[in-house]
Amino acid sequence: MVRALLVLLLAFEARAEWVAGARAGVAFPRELDPCLVVGIEAGRYFGPVGVLAAAELEQPSGEVHGTDPGVGAYAARLTRRTFSTSLRLAGRVELPDATPYAAVGARLVVASLRSNGAAGAQPFGESVDTRVEPAVELSAGARLGPFVGEFLFYRGEETGAVELRVGYAFTF
Repeated sequence: MVRALLVLLLAFEARAEWVAGARAGVAFPRELDPCLVVGIEAGRYFGPVGVLAAAELEQPSGEVHGTDPGVGAYAARLTRRTFSTSLRLAGRVELPDATPYAAVGARLVVASLRSNGAAGAQPFGESVDTRVEPAVELSAGARLGPFVGEFLFYRGEETGAVELRVGYAFTF
């Protein structure tokens, strides 16, 4: 059994490859306006299975309006600066013209939320709240030569987004 496992591992290592690249796209975050998202990714594929690590930045903003029993009607401008890192387990199918893949993993999101608004005619000033939270990440995409197209979804307790990204990846 151990011998068979070693042979299998050596066979996958013989087909192993490193990948690295950059991506940019549009993020559609929860409760805020769409924004630009940029990131880098690197990983290692062992045949059809890979481990990918990524980092990305996004800064969505938007306005919120509502009514609160304590303060009445309010309006605020929100800006969320987000840096996140992720670790994903990916599976791919190598076809002659394209390589589709899907991945699932964990994401660590560092978000700084800046708000400035008013309740009625009374401004409540600017406030900044920074938090770190874990999130779950799912993605699917395809690679056409060095070009990559990807759909990604992540969700944490306070943060989350759907992203459409394109990029360029090197294989070595």
